[in-house]
Amino acid sequence: MASEFWRARLLRGVRGAVYHSPNYFLAPHDGPSVATVHDLSITRFPETHPAARRRYFELAFERSLHRADRLITDSESVRQELLADFGLAPDKVRAIHLGVDAAFRPMGPDETLPVLRSRGLVHGAYTLSVATLEP
Repeated sequence: MASEFWRARLLRGVRGAVYHSPNYFLAPHDGPSVATVHDLSITRFPETHPAARRRYFELAFERSLHRADRLITDSESVRQELLADFGLAPDKVRAIHLGVDAAFRPMGPDETLPVLRSRGLVHGAYTLSVATLEP
């Protein structure tokens, strides 16, 4: 709740701007507001989150949903979950898929050899996981 207080204080008096929160929660704002919802694991799998985080979500998340003029999700599946779980109007929530630069592409063994060798890895014989440690 303290972070919401500070965000609200920073926004006080700001006019003519769209406030976008890239991570679930919206502070009060006199203008249009947009929030990004990345997933609903905290409501769908609460046992995988610390109690303090669950309490904060219970206090602040629905308030942010109602404050938002629009909501963004990273995928259509999260959009559908948000609509089903919170009864939001479908036109309020839009899935906008995350993108990456074209430089991030599959590479052949010759291209990966210098970096992989320096780390004791072999092309095609390792797994990279970009995620959190939470289930």
